[in-house]
Amino acid sequence: MKELTGYKVITDARHSAIVTISTGGVEYPKLKKTKPKKLCGPLCIFDTLDQAMDFVQKRCIITAFRESDFQIVTCKYKKSKTAAIWNTDSWSSEFGLSSLPRGTVLADSVTCLE
Repeated sequence: MKELTGYKVITDARHSAIVTISTGGVEYPKLKKTKPKKLCGPLCIFDTLDQAMDFVQKRCIITAFRESDFQIVTCKYKKSKTAAIWNTDSWSSEFGLSSLPRGTVLADSVTCLE
């Protein structure tokens, strides 16, 4: 399957902006392929820069975070055939695309380019 271009919202520590390391989140190093943790999947990214920016702004409105707490990085990804994310490692739950932020795309692997 062809790699596509998308946008990942990460913290300064290069972790997911939503999913913490203790609940299935992963680190997104620059130029290294990232895959979901065992018993978790798939990864979430945004299709467009506007959708990623909209997510950051809304996340900051409903939490104590500031926009400067996040980075939006361009990435290459392999789109998942799955229509939901799950974690059976620490909290055994599943969320469909309709419950995720607008513009979310599910990916089997993500490589951050910056």
